[in-house]
Amino acid sequence: PAVPGIYTVKVCYAGEHVKGSPFIVQVQPANNNLKIADMRLSGIKSDVTALQGEDLIFWIEMPDTRVRLKPLVRALDEKYEEVPIQVVETKSGQYECRFVPLALGRYYFLLSVGGVAIPGSPFVVVVREIIDPSKIRIYGIGIGPNIHANRLVSFVIDPQKVGTVKRFDSKLHHENGTPVNVALIDNGDETLIASYTPHEAGLHKLALYYDDMELLKMNINVKPIDISSIVIDGLNNETVVIGHREDIVIDIGDLMSMKNGVEVIVEEANGSKYMVPLENGYDSTIFKGSWIAKNVGKTKFSVFFDEYLVYESQIIVRRKQDATKCRVTGDGLRRGIVGIPANFQVDMKDAGGDRMKMAIKGPSESKTNIIDHSDGLCTVEYTAQTPGLYEISIFFGDNEEEIPGSPFMVLVDYEYDPSKILITGYNNGHVRAGVPTSFLIDATRTAIEPISVRFPIGFQQPFIEEIESRIYRVTFTPNARAGEILPLEVLYGGQLLYGRPWEFTVEQDEREFIALKNDSGILPHEVRASLRCELLVEGKKAEKISNIKAEIKVRFFLFFFF
Repeated sequence: PAVPGIYTVKVCYAGEHVKGSPFIVQVQPANNNLKIADMRLSGIKSDVTALQGEDLIFWIEMPDTRVRLKPLVRALDEKYEEVPIQVVETKSGQYECRFVPLALGRYYFLLSVGGVAIPGSPFVVVVREIIDPSKIRIYGIGIGPNIHANRLVSFVIDPQKVGTVKRFDSKLHHENGTPVNVALIDNGDETLIASYTPHEAGLHKLALYYDDMELLKMNINVKPIDISSIVIDGLNNETVVIGHREDIVIDIGDLMSMKNGVEVIVEEANGSKYMVPLENGYDSTIFKGSWIAKNVGKTKFSVFFDEYLVYESQIIVRRKQDATKCRVTGDGLRRGIVGIPANFQVDMKDAGGDRMKMAIKGPSESKTNIIDHSDGLCTVEYTAQTPGLYEISIFFGDNEEEIPGSPFMVLVDYEYDPSKILITGYNNGHVRAGVPTSFLIDATRTAIEPISVRFPIGFQQPFIEEIESRIYRVTFTPNARAGEILPLEVLYGGQLLYGRPWEFTVEQDEREFIALKNDSGILPHEVRASLRCELLVEGKKAEKISNIKAEIKVRFFLFFFF
């Protein structure tokens, strides 16, 4: 406005006045001492975040104390309704503004002096709920201590009903500032899986956020590449004949290459060196190659991963053929699952024959099938019916000589299936305070994994014992008050069984329902000797009267007179 006076302000939308329009505005004469641009404002800015129920405090300072105008501070909620805000002049020209948000949402702060808006007004403040970081659980391999570079790891974020899962975020940085991508997956059960692959060894900083609010920080120490996890099939220290083909299979697991990846260097007996060509499929962690024995003598093999030496072996090449030239490959010689066919392959191409015999010994008879491919290769398929340790013996040739590695010891187990675990004796979760209780955990129909149980910190921990193979008895004595609920976590292979704790409700001890009285209703403290005394045992509220037993103990006192 150019001059003071009364103005009419019309605000229209689509040609129609909005509610309250036209507005009457009184413009005051200019105050040369009032310089709005010089106002000092601290503690507030646009798009700031505040917490529900906590004070939001900011200050306004008038640069010229000659201006005796008090700033006008108004707060509006997201419905544009005014909410209370306290403004106190702490000293001349300085004002403290205090606001306590009681509801979540967006608030608008309108600041002005003498009818002139302070630059930046209105200020937008978003109020969010208070999150208690102490209630959030973070656990899993991904937070240490055994984390190695170039290996995918993960951890679980369990907010335990604190906040909304989708509003959580996690960031990871190397101590040199390099960020590491953290992928979050919603498990659908109010928990998150956070996965990441650190590319460098050293100290990392992990932070957990709720929206833009930092909840917690932790240090994660990443160790150098763990090359011990690389699995190499082939290149054993062995003796072969000329023409022998050595198939090489290298599985790097979840390692990620940052340099040259997998390399196999061959040094022949004549001193020549070369690299074995390796192939791997798209997005595959398995590298395959082959080597053919051509020179008699000792051949050295060196396997590298990103220039780290992983494995060395030596193969002796000779012309004589025998059973030691047979090779076997396949998962069926390492492990098996009850009721599911397992197989392996016997390679007799370089052994000088194609006759073989096999025997399997174990806890039960296994269904076996041998397929002869008529090219020196045989595929063996067997199905174990019960878990346990099986001995597989393989014989070659007319003399039935055992091939290298025979007999093979194979551990057969059930498939990992937590749903097959049976809990009995649970009594619908009702226990009595101070009375020992127990129940059974039957894990005989799933893979063998550690079974453990635990109460929250502060409660007496339960005792678990294996009474039979894979059958466990859990015993504990509730030390809580009647009506209190004890959450018991049953862990199978380190994971919470059924995704939730078992809840036990503590009931009152029946002994508290038993009372001793006489005819007058009062328990006598003394009786006379040789006279009949009757006591009443009242147990109306007790469930099992037959459990009540009475026992009278007599104390004798000796008096000595001198």
